Amino acid sequence: MLPQVSPDELKSYAEAIARFADLFAVASLVPVLSQGRLAMASSRVRRRPEQNRQECESEKALQKKQENQDEKTMEDNMENGDEAADASSVPLGLACILLLAASEIIGARAFLWPMASGKIKDSVFGKIGKAIKAYAKSASSYSHASRASGGSLDRIIALVWEILKPAEVFGAIHNFAMLTFLVGALGTGFVIKLTSSKRSAWPLKIVAMLVPMALFVAGHWQSVAKAFRSASGSDGLLSALQLSLRAAALLLAHPPSEGSQSGTPSSFVIFQAASLMCLWYEQLASGAFGQAIRSLSSSEPMLRALFDNDVMVLIAPAAIALLWLILHHMRNASQMSMASVLCIMTSPVALAIAWPEVAKSIGHEARSAGLLRVVSIIHSITTLFGVISGGTIGLLALTTMVQLLTR
Repeated sequence: MLPQVSPDELKSYAEAIARFADLFAVASLVPVLSQGRLAMASSRVRRRPEQNRQECESEKALQKKQENQDEKTMEDNMENGDEAADASSVPLGLACILLLAASEIIGARAFLWPMASGKIKDSVFGKIGKAIKAYAKSASSYSHASRASGGSLDRIIALVWEILKPAEVFGAIHNFAMLTFLVGALGTGFVIKLTSSKRSAWPLKIVAMLVPMALFVAGHWQSVAKAFRSASGSDGLLSALQLSLRAAALLLAHPPSEGSQSGTPSSFVIFQAASLMCLWYEQLASGAFGQAIRSLSSSEPMLRALFDNDVMVLIAPAAIALLWLILHHMRNASQMSMASVLCIMTSPVALAIAWPEVAKSIGHEARSAGLLRVVSIIHSITTLFGVISGGTIGLLALTTMVQLLTR
């Protein structure tokens, strides 16, 4: 018989489940960067035989072949459209990446505006610096024997946990990692399209779209910042907008393709589905979902109680996006099985029952704080692995984000 779990025990795991949602969201973008990197390498390999063939064949035969290829390309573009031709360049699709980036920018409002106003000490970088100083001060009080007993890896893990322990700092680093990966995915699409033999017009379209917007924001920065700060006073409104943009991005993601280097990666769909379920689990474990259900039985009209509800506004977009991923993207049983396993493992009851036993076997704290530490460390490792898997584009995206935030 399974042990009984009280609501208070479930509530203590709400923060850990929320970090599971962030972990799965970051992990979903790692295969996107890897797939873009492989697409860049394969595009270079495909161009080499074409160049050798051009040198060996005569000029007349080459011109005739190019004419035939141009006619075939024109017919394919007329049948499939420009968007289908661009599917291999950006695996998720341009609209999906831009909407996800907008969602993460809204989520990063807690640390973007203190930096924009020049209050570096109040920003996330200032808090990270304070955490490092506090850890250095506490580490200096240890005896030499205690420092010698712990390895360098243990000290690095302790420092990372000291930085990621505050929820605000963890959320800011998560948004920074997501934006970095999205910039890398967008940069991969730019490089493939600019270096491929088949030119595309969408890079110029992006520039034409972003330049007027950037000029407007730069010319009216104070007014835009004031308007955004006034809107940020309602956290429920911006949180709902953030999740709605994320749901819209998933609805616009390219469908999966039989080829390994085009379409949305299956692992992206699996991790995104698990992340959306963890958002629902968080509301369930914290008790907010129960309060939302009880409000439906109040004296207010049903429609007003249903739609004028912060929890329902958060859950509805996640439910729509999850249903779309299941019906449109999960084409085989293995993808559904993997997503189901992740959802079952991160459910509040499963964590409350299984984590104390797992913690004893690995020598960690059996309470929810121990799980919070493990999830935070895995999140940082996943972020580092994502930057490395992106290769040169990943490092350039990281450098770009650091320069933008520390300007």
